[in-house]
Amino acid sequence: MKYNENVVAYGSTETNMVSGTISCMFTYDGNTAEAMAQLGENNTLTVAPFTSDPVQLGFDLYVIPKGAQHIDLAYKFLNYICDPEVMAANLVDNPYSCPNDAAVAAASEEYRNGPAFDFDYKTNIFFQEDVGDAITIYDQYYQMLKVG
Repeated sequence: MKYNENVVAYGSTETNMVSGTISCMFTYDGNTAEAMAQLGENNTLTVAPFTSDPVQLGFDLYVIPKGAQHIDLAYKFLNYICDPEVMAANLVDNPYSCPNDAAVAAASEEYRNGPAFDFDYKTNIFFQEDVGDAITIYDQYYQMLKVG
């Protein structure tokens, strides 16, 4: 809690970074890419190197709920969205790290060379395991931290 006085905001990090409200943020690479794009030629943001300690890799998932109707259409959608050209087009509006190497190769040069991705996100990483019921404790303390 003693460090909370140094926290300007929780959430909306790219908006706060672009406006100059904050000087450092812990956020997703896609939010960083969006902030850098908004700043354009005035971009002074850099990605801090993480070469000694591993970084937690997170990713979004497409899921088919148990008992879903029209499973055949769900699989058609998944096959469509995972097509490298389609996924590359999706990276224009959603510039996050992409595990589909063929999609990255098909993506724009701007995406492939974006400073928000100036690191090898496939090395020195770890995946967070399911924390089970402890999630309620983590949430409780996070909410307490935000309130101060």
